Amino acid sequence: LGLVCLYSAAHEKRRTRPIFINFAIFFLFSIPLQLSVFAGSVLFPTAPYATVFYHQYVNKVGYTLVLAFCVLYVAVDYFGRNMRASLKYGLTAAIILAFSYPLYFPYFEDPLRLYHRSEYVEFIQWNYAYDEATQTLGREPSDEELVRSFGAVNSSSDVQRTPSSIIDELEKYRPYFGGANATTFFWRPFTMKSIAVNAFLVFTIGVVLLFKFLRDYAHAAYVEKILQTFFVFCMFEILHHWSYAQSPSYEIYRSVFGVGQYVTIMILLAMVYVFSMRLRFVLTALGKYYEGMIAAQPLQVTRWRDEIDNAILHYFFKGKRYLGRLVNLQSNDVQPTNKQEHQP
Repeated sequence: LGLVCLYSAAHEKRRTRPIFINFAIFFLFSIPLQLSVFAGSVLFPTAPYATVFYHQYVNKVGYTLVLAFCVLYVAVDYFGRNMRASLKYGLTAAIILAFSYPLYFPYFEDPLRLYHRSEYVEFIQWNYAYDEATQTLGREPSDEELVRSFGAVNSSSDVQRTPSSIIDELEKYRPYFGGANATTFFWRPFTMKSIAVNAFLVFTIGVVLLFKFLRDYAHAAYVEKILQTFFVFCMFEILHHWSYAQSPSYEIYRSVFGVGQYVTIMILLAMVYVFSMRLRFVLTALGKYYEGMIAAQPLQVTRWRDEIDNAILHYFFKGKRYLGRLVNLQSNDVQPTNKQEHQP
């Protein structure tokens, strides 16, 4: 997808070229995402927190913000069609900074914030008490035994806990005790932030698609279909991250992650199809003429009717005429009834 977007950007008009450059950067960002498995071993082997920092700033913050930037730029380009590209980039960056600053700035100010948050410190105390009780008893400790172990381990703590608060903490943390289960709990803050960002993108794409339906301004061929695939992509990202946050064990997390990958791959394959249609279109003389007319006289050009529109008309609206915002051209199955309907 990154290579397709790069090749498409090389043949785009000046107005639409930044859109596909942004998409290319997003898809090619998969390379640094995959490099995260080497952080701490091949990459930065002497840094004690290399794995955490790389995953935190690249896989969590970087990936999410690059996705948000490429989607928001399309929205800014649609509503600010007469703006210069530099202004569109500046406005997009300002929007990204406005909603991401409260989400991610604390983790730049304190890179080890995930370790310092009170909820994680309490969890570590409970997990240590669980390990001590399990080792002493040789079996899974009961709630009463675990509470006693917790009291013994934290007897010197200045924090005064009531019995009800202790039970509440135990019920909250117990599913994550033992093994690698703490992984899902450790990264939960970033998981919830990813849900918030993707929900914002779903809202933004929904607004753009709604305005395209109501105002019917021609933008760029197939960009509407691209936004629709990203709408589905972000919806499933919300579902995936919510499932990750609710996973009580690392094994369940890995299972949910594996299932989610198949869904993501199917969406990406749909994106390959849509981006390829755009590339084929801009390489034709008709596509170049159409995009040139949008740039010169945007209000005089209707939206492009593609093969997906034709398929929907053929299979679901056969024998009917649907003009206007949904389809601007007459269905091929409907013949005009008088000469007036032949007029452009």
